[in-house]
Amino acid sequence: MAKKKKKATLKSSSNINPIEKKLTKKQKEEIDAAVKKIVSEYGEVLRLLGKPKD
Repeated sequence: MAKKKKKATLKSSSNINPIEKKLTKKQKEEIDAAVKKIVSEYGEVLRLLGKPKD
């Protein structure tokens, strides 16, 4: 049975402005948590996408 697709996003309430040069500690923690969640849920897919074609 196929997995239901999920979108991995940061909440818009996180107020991360890509133009800002410095991130706050809280913003860094939010990004770190989001990346960890994505890697834990999609690690195998990410590994396969990063694998060079033979």
